[in-house]
Amino acid sequence: MWQLLRLADRAAHAAAMAASGSADDGLSAHVSDISNSPAFSALDELTAAGKLTVAQAQLYKSKYSKLHEVVLKTYENEKNLLKKAKQLNTDLGAERAKLEKAAARAQEDNEAIATLRAEMSKGESELAMREERELLLQQEVHELASSKTELAADVQTTQRRQAAELQPQIDALEAAVDEARTELGKHKANLAKLTKERDEGAERAQLLRQEKSDVETQKMQLNAQMVKVKSEPEKNKKAADVVMVAAQSLESEAAKLVDQLGFLDSELASQSKKRKEIEEERMGLAMAVRLRPPSAARPPAAARAAPCAHTRTPSPHTIGGAPPLGDRAEGARRRRDPKEH
Repeated sequence: MWQLLRLADRAAHAAAMAASGSADDGLSAHVSDISNSPAFSALDELTAAGKLTVAQAQLYKSKYSKLHEVVLKTYENEKNLLKKAKQLNTDLGAERAKLEKAAARAQEDNEAIATLRAEMSKGESELAMREERELLLQQEVHELASSKTELAADVQTTQRRQAAELQPQIDALEAAVDEARTELGKHKANLAKLTKERDEGAERAQLLRQEKSDVETQKMQLNAQMVKVKSEPEKNKKAADVVMVAAQSLESEAAKLVDQLGFLDSELASQSKKRKEIEEERMGLAMAVRLRPPSAARPPAAARAAPCAHTRTPSPHTIGGAPPLGDRAEGARRRRDPKEH
């Protein structure tokens, strides 16, 4: 019996070794088939030798078969457990790598969280400072608004007081501006009249210069006739006397024309000087009108355009007592043609 058990143990051990040699291809047919196993052969030999009965041999074979199946199952379980252990070891390595990565990432996250917490703390301190500054600014704004209200009230009071104090001056300035406008209108009218008189005087001076030129021409002609008469016989003495009288008359007329021209020149110079003074006064009045306060009212159009009532308008026919142009022209014509008279 003990020999049979030893044989069965050796057969199981051989089967296990054979199974381990064929782990990748499953159990071999020799291992799976136990009918040709050494244990069955030993039992057959013992039965043939009469040491065991057939019933005992069958019993031992049945137990061996069961034992063989248990060994095979144990081996299969070990093989599956080995595969599973390898897979678990691989999974464990992968999980360990993942865990290391997660730990590194957690460390980075912890550092980032610490940085963010430091920044958050800094931001909270800045926020507190800003809130405190905002409160101070709000208080300052409130104080400035109160000061603004007080200053606005003071400004209004000052404006009303200054307006009341300056109103008489404004009224006086408005009256002065109105008077200046009136005077400006008068001076403009006088300037226009003086300009017209100057132009007329210039025309008369030109006529007198022309008459003077004509008189000098006649004088030269009469002098030539006088020289001619002096060289002729006595019969022309009377004509020479007439020519002499005419020459003296022309000389007298020429002297009068020279006096009149001198008077007209002096009158033109006086008018030019007066015109310059009027222009300066007009410019001063215009400046005063431009500098008038904005609240000053404009004078009526009739007051601005009213001419000077007391200004004397000189006669267009006389300037400085000079005779009219028609009379002087007629006298000059008579002097040029004495034979007609």
